Amino acid sequence: MKKIIFVILLMSLFTSCKKMTTEPVETQLTNFIGTNWVLKNVHFKDGTVKSINQIVGVKEDEFLQNYYLHFTTDTYLRGTDGCNSTECDYKIDGNNIQLDFYRGRTKIGCAFQEELISILDNSPTYNATENTLMFHSDFEEFSGLEYVRDKTYEFQKKNLINKKWKLYDVAAIGGYELPFDFWYEDEETKFYQFVYQIEFFEDGTYKGISNCNSFDGKYELNNNMIKLIPGSVTEMACVNSMEYLSIFNTATYIYVAGNNLIIYPEYDGYLALRYHVPNGE
Repeated sequence: MKKIIFVILLMSLFTSCKKMTTEPVETQLTNFIGTNWVLKNVHFKDGTVKSINQIVGVKEDEFLQNYYLHFTTDTYLRGTDGCNSTECDYKIDGNNIQLDFYRGRTKIGCAFQEELISILDNSPTYNATENTLMFHSDFEEFSGLEYVRDKTYEFQKKNLINKKWKLYDVAAIGGYELPFDFWYEDEETKFYQFVYQIEFFEDGTYKGISNCNSFDGKYELNNNMIKLIPGSVTEMACVNSMEYLSIFNTATYIYVAGNNLIIYPEYDGYLALRYHVPNGE
């Protein structure tokens, strides 16, 4: 009888061990450089969870790309809070995280923007796997923000090259600006748009248009970090052409999402140059 009981216990133990070893365990993420995250859910202290779509009032199946974080380096990230560009220094120590938004952000009003920044600013700890990033917060009624990994839009050179990127707005500290006189009204009351365009190529070269001038150069990439090496530029006299190049030439980081490109310059007062490929040209 004792032998039978022993055999049953042994089989039970073997079965339990087998179940434990076959269950997948998600690896904790420790390197964030180059990763991109999109806000999915907002967690509340009463235990409820609401999707960002529900909070801002859009359909659940609509993919919101305008609430994202992109970890550019091991101490620096950029993102959007719905309608504003944000940039932030961060420091990680184990599961502790410290965010510092002193670098600045644009100031356009939109749904959930102030709450989002306040929650992040009051999130002392986090947990992250390959696919999920959770900030744990103690801000007012909120308990955390849940982001999901969006590998589709993590930087790949093939998504940058051989496209004619056209500038459509400029993010500056204090708000969005169009400092390059994009539009004017001609004699027939029609609008004409100055062209600011850039094209990158596989061989590490680029060429572009700055209003009435053409320019070219070389570029070096390290993940999403970019270094521009300006080449030649024509010298025709036209509005803001050289001012634009002064900002463009200080590019340090880039973000590519489908037919959208953001170039982040290191130029006083300016946060981002935003480009797109109209109609997927």
